[in-house]
Amino acid sequence: MTQVECRDCKLELHGYLDNELETGRALAVHQHLLDCKDCQNNYRQMQKTTQIFREEAIYYDAPDALPDKIRAAIDRQSKSEASGFMAALLAKVRNGHIGAFASAASFVALVCAVFLYMAAPATNSDWVDEAVSDHVRSLMAQHITDVQSSDRHTVKPWFIGKLDFAPPVFDFTAQGFPLVGGRMDYLQSQTAAALVYEHNKHIINLFIMPTIEADSQKTDDLRRRGYNLLTWRRGHMKFIAVSDMDVGGLSAFGKLFREATSDQ
Repeated sequence: MTQVECRDCKLELHGYLDNELETGRALAVHQHLLDCKDCQNNYRQMQKTTQIFREEAIYYDAPDALPDKIRAAIDRQSKSEASGFMAALLAKVRNGHIGAFASAASFVALVCAVFLYMAAPATNSDWVDEAVSDHVRSLMAQHITDVQSSDRHTVKPWFIGKLDFAPPVFDFTAQGFPLVGGRMDYLQSQTAAALVYEHNKHIINLFIMPTIEADSQKTDDLRRRGYNLLTWRRGHMKFIAVSDMDVGGLSAFGKLFREATSDQ
């Protein structure tokens, strides 16, 4: 991780900017930024540079057939290696090398276990814990929004070109949940939209990202580190709302958003 020289310490500004620090370390960095003018200037410059890359970087879409070609190549390679490996094992058995066979079988079991571990999708707990950390960091860094507006017709177009999906955006000012704005965020190394709402001075971060999981009418009410969360899936998107407001208020917000998306 890149470190930036400071008058008093080495401040991990890059890790702080990229939400890579643990909550305790992020809080220490945030408190330092309040007092250090040099680090404030460096941090603002990093934010500008990051924003320029996000807005001006050139993106190329992969050909539609590429995923199928990759899967087919992996399958061919796997079958070829498996065939060769099994042939070697059978030769060992025929020659009476049972010990070698046992060792090879143990190795296969180990490889399979590692593969299954790496291929396993992130658990719901992983998503929830990281959502809370991102929520806390956005408040501590005073970087709640990249685009600040209560107009959904301003916030929704802002995400165009920055995401490969279109997050639904609504304003619930009349119901007591005004839209504050939105920003780019990341959960489990996946780009996400973060919509920010407010209710009686309580901030709600609503994280939205694509998912291959099936839609679910069920909502999960969770609590982590003093924060309440509400998660659901709809339209091949995962929604995670995080706030320090009470469960009833957050549930009311979630109901408003789900009803709004069902009307589309």
